[in-house]
Amino acid sequence: MAILAMTREIGSLGSHIGQAVAERLGYDCVRQEIILAAARLYEADTEALVATVESKPRLWQAVLPATRRHFAFVAAEVLGAALKDNVVIVGRWSALLLQGVSHALRVRVCA
Repeated sequence: MAILAMTREIGSLGSHIGQAVAERLGYDCVRQEIILAAARLYEADTEALVATVESKPRLWQAVLPATRRHFAFVAAEVLGAALKDNVVIVGRWSALLLQGVSHALRVRVCA
């Protein structure tokens, strides 16, 4: 099983690179599907999920049950995607959540 977890800076075209790598290797590429699946499965607001994983919460926000719940929703979807064979997962949360997985290659695209 091969997992490529990619993070990227804004303007680096990291999402396009991830898609191109996936196509070249014949892997599935997962990006926005994570948030959409979590929102649908857990009946959560898409924007709230994105805000939870893409921005650093203030101290008081980090301890709120809703913030922890939203992060758990996204984490469950990322880990579920990682269970598939041959996958590229693009997003800041993917490298963080797969940090201890020995067969996951974590890459950061900078520009």
